[in-house]
Amino acid sequence: MIVPGESKPVAVRNELRTRQTSLRKVLGSRAFGRGFTAYRAGEALDPDAFHSINEQWSYERGRMFAAWYAGALRINRRLSHDAMVAASDALRHGALI
Repeated sequence: MIVPGESKPVAVRNELRTRQTSLRKVLGSRAFGRGFTAYRAGEALDPDAFHSINEQWSYERGRMFAAWYAGALRINRRLSHDAMVAASDALRHGALI
């Protein structure tokens, strides 16, 4: 990482543990759904919606995805196939992180 005022790159230690997850698991989470629904309802971002950092990230991802995708997230309580395809596209295009 380049730090202003430094002439050489500075190594940054990863301080948070990360693990892989599936797109289906993220889209199916309660926090993602809440963010998706909140965005569609025109609600302002709630930066403290969840105490867990992972849930807060999922909430914010849900909001981002709702801005990208105009369709339904769920049909009959199940994740929509179209939502899964759109989420994959959004991920590939950098609209969902």
